[in-house]
Amino acid sequence: MICFNKCDLDVDNKFDYLNKIYSNIGYKVIKTNAKTGEGIEEIKEILKDKTTVFAGPSGVGKSTIFNKVQNKVVMQTGEISKKVSRGKHTTRHAELIDIDNNTYLVDTPGFSLIDLSFIDIEELQNCFKEFNQYSLGCKFTSCLHYKEKDCMIKNKVEEGIISKDRYDNYIKFLTELQQNRRY
Repeated sequence: MICFNKCDLDVDNKFDYLNKIYSNIGYKVIKTNAKTGEGIEEIKEILKDKTTVFAGPSGVGKSTIFNKVQNKVVMQTGEISKKVSRGKHTTRHAELIDIDNNTYLVDTPGFSLIDLSFIDIEELQNCFKEFNQYSLGCKFTSCLHYKEKDCMIKNKVEEGIISKDRYDNYIKFLTELQQNRRY
């Protein structure tokens, strides 16, 4: 599930665009505003009988949502830093909280960078589930869907079947992994 919080800040209606991209590849997408309560009941319903980890960048409202969906533990929340316009690290540890019968939550510290170094270059494509059904159609079995000819993934991007933005993110991650690869 992907939760887009602080929907009151979405003046450009990017939520609708992102909702379409992620819904098309099978993610449940929820629009929330933890301060006003928008989307909180939907999240509560989805959380029932599951173990759920709240993960995301610092300052997106994970702890605020955490506090809204349960009443057993109050997590500290913070404001966006005026100096750097980013979230401050408020949550310092991850803890499994039993909030109801067979329902558990983990609020995690936020992050500002994503380290992908543990992913093998050849495995990165598996993190983009929309590639799975098409990658076997590539001419080369070792296709990284970047500079190769007769690449089914690139064809599906050109046809609009695979999101160009998602593909561009894949290429950014791939390039970063290739530049940082140690031989």
